[in-house]
Amino acid sequence: MLSPDVRCDWELFVAYTHRAARPDDASDPQSDLRDALSLISGPLWSDLPAGRYQWVGTTPVESTMRDAVIDAAHRLASLSLERGDTITAMAACRTGLRAVPAAETLWRDLLRTVAARGDRRTLEAVAAEFYRAVAARPGRGGTVTEPETDALIQELLPGFRRRRH
Repeated sequence: MLSPDVRCDWELFVAYTHRAARPDDASDPQSDLRDALSLISGPLWSDLPAGRYQWVGTTPVESTMRDAVIDAAHRLASLSLERGDTITAMAACRTGLRAVPAAETLWRDLLRTVAARGDRRTLEAVAAEFYRAVAARPGRGGTVTEPETDALIQELLPGFRRRRH
């Protein structure tokens, strides 16, 4: 048990995202979401000591955190892209994907952002990277994707062929 004076990253993350969801005259949702995502450094619940934190798998904690990170990254990417800020939108997507590599919502945001930049070569590279990430994903057959993602790739890259591994 920790003292009530001790704050953890998750507590700060939640505070920033809540403030971003209910901005007032003194707050900036984009800034709050950037601050929340700055606390994310990699995959959630990874590199845990053997035999520790087994309770995580039996509670909704992991999925709740994963969904919150995806939502924050998606919101920041969307707000940034609406304002034409593709650099912040890409950074938001990449941060979210570091935490939750299989988040297809964020892959679609990243694809839309790269498409807005008009760089077909990078767009093709991101699409290929997405399919490699899907193939590396445990469960779900390794190649099953959400139809929305495949449709978006075909819309943005007509004729793009997914390489089978």
